[in-house]
Amino acid sequence: MSDRPRADTLHETVDDLEAEGLRAEVRRRLFGATEYAPVRVGRYVLHEPLGRGGMGVVHAAHDPDLDRRVALKLVRPGAPGGLDDEARARRLVREAQSIARLSHPNVVTVYEVGRAGDSVFIAMELIEGLTLGRWCR
Repeated sequence: MSDRPRADTLHETVDDLEAEGLRAEVRRRLFGATEYAPVRVGRYVLHEPLGRGGMGVVHAAHDPDLDRRVALKLVRPGAPGGLDDEARARRLVREAQSIARLSHPNVVTVYEVGRAGDSVFIAMELIEGLTLGRWCR
């Protein structure tokens, strides 16, 4: 067996570091430089990252008002792709509106779309289990 780490382990480590960097950026934008402030977006308390894409990141979160776990999708500030942050925010709102029009057992329910400071988010139903990517492996 080699002492070198496996590529998938390295990818997971990079993903974890990137997620921590995103949480730190959210923390900095919402609360300033303090490290001890809870990571909140609106009323939602952020937990572990679930996934990321070209323009956003999805976290598990807790809604203390309704005492339930939700998926919270946030626009990644400064993400590449040729769109400014405001254009990304408008796109995320349109995405939420499109999903909210659907009612199907295979489509998540949108609970809220909103802004918290500079952050735009979609709060939606959290489906526990494997991601599609992990299920396909």
